[in-house]
Amino acid sequence: MVGDPDYTLTFPSPERWTLAGFELRVPFPPDWSLLWELEAYLEPIAFGHYLITPAALECAAQRGPLDKLVQLIERGLGRPLPAEVLDQVTNRPAVRLHPGPLLEFADPDELIRLRKSPRLRRHLNHLISPRHVLLDPMSVDQVIGSLRRRGIPACLPSPDSGESRDISDGDRAYLLSLVYIAQELDVPSPPPGLIDKLSSGLAEPLRTAVSRQVTIVLQQLSATLPHILSEDKIPPSPAPDLLETLGRAIQSGEPIDVLYHVPGRPAPERRHLTPLLLETRGPRHYLIAYCHTRRANRTFRLDRLQIADS
Repeated sequence: MVGDPDYTLTFPSPERWTLAGFELRVPFPPDWSLLWELEAYLEPIAFGHYLITPAALECAAQRGPLDKLVQLIERGLGRPLPAEVLDQVTNRPAVRLHPGPLLEFADPDELIRLRKSPRLRRHLNHLISPRHVLLDPMSVDQVIGSLRRRGIPACLPSPDSGESRDISDGDRAYLLSLVYIAQELDVPSPPPGLIDKLSSGLAEPLRTAVSRQVTIVLQQLSATLPHILSEDKIPPSPAPDLLETLGRAIQSGEPIDVLYHVPGRPAPERRHLTPLLLETRGPRHYLIAYCHTRRANRTFRLDRLQIADS
């Protein structure tokens, strides 16, 4: 009983993990520190249930070295991995076929602007060039709908019709108010002619409503805006020579070597990258690049990046 000096509270020792084919199970209660290390690589499909499939391993390889994953699993199992599982982990294919629709932008700057929206950015993360993004087939309708609501001509190939639906006056007024707000917040300027395109043909009552809504939103933001940028000290603007070097690499498609300062690590990491896109989010500047080390697209803050010496 509680308070009895002879009473000792004990917890059961964690059981060994089990592996059936390519399904890994972690019994409850687990060794929590080991489980957290595992979940840095693999996402559970249910509590304590993980798959070691090619798709899961592709995601794991983007998060860290797979030899460490092997060591983690063997520690949990208390024995070496079976040969067929170890072969699947260590012998990944050199070439992958990525299914999915391809979204092509006539202007790379349009893609940069759209990625400023966190909601859209998660759908536009699989860049394969400064103008091309591979979409998840399940998100195509959502992305195309978002583009149309923003007044961007976009359509899906269709055997019945190749035309796209124009946006309504209400949608145009809403977009116009966002552009005016963005101007007041001193974010990157809208593309030339966008305000004229959005305001052209709008009735006077809608124009008045836009002005009123912009005033209300800016008043609401005035009290909270100083806190929006308080994550840490606002970094300085990137050096012109860094932007020039990255811009040339994007245009040529040539890979470069950089040193990247990961927070919390004593020394910068050397990365071999193929730059794809430069973008600005608020006061911070980013490079989207294919990381040859991780075999996946990665986002790098420019204030933490420098070109490595040859």
